[in-house]
Amino acid sequence: IFIDMTVTEKTILTLLKKGYSQKEIAEHFKQDDSLRISGLSSIEKTIKSLKKQNNVKTLFQLGMLVEKLKI
Repeated sequence: IFIDMTVTEKTILTLLKKGYSQKEIAEHFKQDDSLRISGLSSIEKTIKSLKKQNNVKTLFQLGMLVEKLKI
């Protein structure tokens, strides 16, 4: 679970944990040249992929898993 995550995935999870919306995460990525994606669609796809990889259906479940694993 959450093994070999990319910097992008870790950043998205960190920002979600801080309460950022997906739109706010996209804006954050646009302002940081070191992050590779910036479109809302790319953020949504990454979150969808993280949920699928970790066998959770909702953003809430993903957040609970992140908290449980101290990511």
